[in-house]
Amino acid sequence: MKIGVIILSRFDSIRLPGKILKPILGKPTLSFILERIKCINPPIEFIVATSNENMDDPIAFYCKENKVKVFRGSKLNVAKRFLSCAEYYNLDFAIRINGDNIFTDPVIIQDMVSIAQTGRYNFLSNVQGRTFPPGVSVEIVNVDIMRRYISKFNQYEQEHVMPYFYYHLPEEDVYHFKNSKFRYPSKIHLALDTIDDFQKIKNIIKQMKQDHWTYSTQDIINFYQSEHLYE
Repeated sequence: MKIGVIILSRFDSIRLPGKILKPILGKPTLSFILERIKCINPPIEFIVATSNENMDDPIAFYCKENKVKVFRGSKLNVAKRFLSCAEYYNLDFAIRINGDNIFTDPVIIQDMVSIAQTGRYNFLSNVQGRTFPPGVSVEIVNVDIMRRYISKFNQYEQEHVMPYFYYHLPEEDVYHFKNSKFRYPSKIHLALDTIDDFQKIKNIIKQMKQDHWTYSTQDIINFYQSEHLYE
């Protein structure tokens, strides 16, 4: 069974244009995401999937310069881009990570991959009925299943990739991964969506005394709480 991570990103984010390569303490946002994904054990294949529009050339250039696999596809039909990327790299299961998940948690991914490898489920998610804060979202889909159903996706589902599976797959095909390790204030938001998020994330990273990838989601939440950044 071949499982890989697909990082969906684009340069023309509406709320924070260029955020995927926006530097934090001299390092592009995308570098933080990739460095955390590289901590998954055992190592897993990862690909950056961006659009084939000229505006996303900087992302493709970054990947080339840093020897990161990149796939380019439809800008608007993100689900098609995701599936085409998974097919191109012959993945059996594809993990969706958004380009705004700067604090992607490799341990969460490892735990969910272990469950996917049992072959009991076609779709795994830690999103619905959220028990993890936004910004550490992980969704894993059986590529054959996505291929079977993608023609039924409406425009919203094409843009957001995974909603179809929450409502149309049999319950026994879906695994909802829940957090039982820690609590957090409901207002905590770890994703990079706005300039305010950028400043909060920058403040968090400034506090880190070790390599950022050594800090868990709980550690990062503790940073937020200590600085009251969620208020």
